Amino acid sequence: KKQLKEEKFKIDFLKLDSKYIQYVSNIIQSRWKISENDANLEIDRWISNIDNSICFVGIYDENPIAFGVFDVKSSIDESIPCWNRQLWVEPKYRGCGYGQMLTNKRFAYAKEHGYTVVYLDTTTAKNYHLKFEWEVLYEKDINNELHTIMKHNI
Repeated sequence: KKQLKEEKFKIDFLKLDSKYIQYVSNIIQSRWKISENDANLEIDRWISNIDNSICFVGIYDENPIAFGVFDVKSSIDESIPCWNRQLWVEPKYRGCGYGQMLTNKRFAYAKEHGYTVVYLDTTTAKNYHLKFEWEVLYEKDINNELHTIMKHNI
């Protein structure tokens, strides 16, 4: 297992820092298959924090290497009020605990805002999240892709 270097890793919320915005934008464009304009609309919402949605960026040696979003909107199930969306850690930093640190930050933020349960949608990381006490709520096929909706009590 890789060694966690907490002293070199910090978590901050996404600000109007072009280096961090471009980093997040590039990843969500690729992963969500959306345009740069749509990515920037999401990022603007997270930066403005008008609906309690927020993006946290993991920074290692002053460079962004990870991010995770707490969001109150989702196109998967609009009846669910709070989501952990898009946990991303650069491949060379995976297995070091940085993703869990970002998730814990999102849980603390959600709790501060009165949420007791958080949900997520995954197509690739169901087993990863099961290791961290997430429960499967239901599975849904969307465009021939299996989405697993999970919940976690905080």
